[in-house]
Amino acid sequence: MLVKFLVGIVKKIRFSCLPYAETTGGGFPGWGVTVPGPWRTYNQTYVDAYTPYVKMIGGQIAKAQITKGGPVVMLQVENELVKGVPGVEWPQKGYMQDLIDKFRAAGVVVPTANNEAWPAGWHAPGSGVGAMDIYAHNGYPNGFNCKQLYNWSATGLPTWWHSDHVRISPSTPYAILEVCGLVCFLYMI
Repeated sequence: MLVKFLVGIVKKIRFSCLPYAETTGGGFPGWGVTVPGPWRTYNQTYVDAYTPYVKMIGGQIAKAQITKGGPVVMLQVENELVKGVPGVEWPQKGYMQDLIDKFRAAGVVVPTANNEAWPAGWHAPGSGVGAMDIYAHNGYPNGFNCKQLYNWSATGLPTWWHSDHVRISPSTPYAILEVCGLVCFLYMI
């Protein structure tokens, strides 16, 4: 789990079984290393493994919500869940809905979001099973070119995000939860 602080006052909780791939173990939690079958799917062995974790974390989040005087204003249920294991049907809407249901059962009432890697709209509000309260995706306007830190693309700033909002979820809030001028992993150069 990753907690993001905004000016030390408000928190968005990012629960995910893959919070950041740039961390030890590729971002995967230790509790899952012995789970057979594909992760981040509605695979029953995986569901059985994450259920106690979600129940415990969900209870902690529920106590810290803004509705109870706490700083948590939103729960990011997953991160970049847009495609994965070959042979597994995507998107995994049943898995996403199971996470939402488990957090709601633990008392979490703040809005939910999933940070899609690109604006696919799979978990947009009103899209059925696995739908979030707030639609969100990533944005890296200047890409991943670490060797040219000072060469900013003249066409790098997306002008289509508004039209994506109108196309995907026009009557609900819209967020770009992970947005950077560029991403640079210096250890990879």
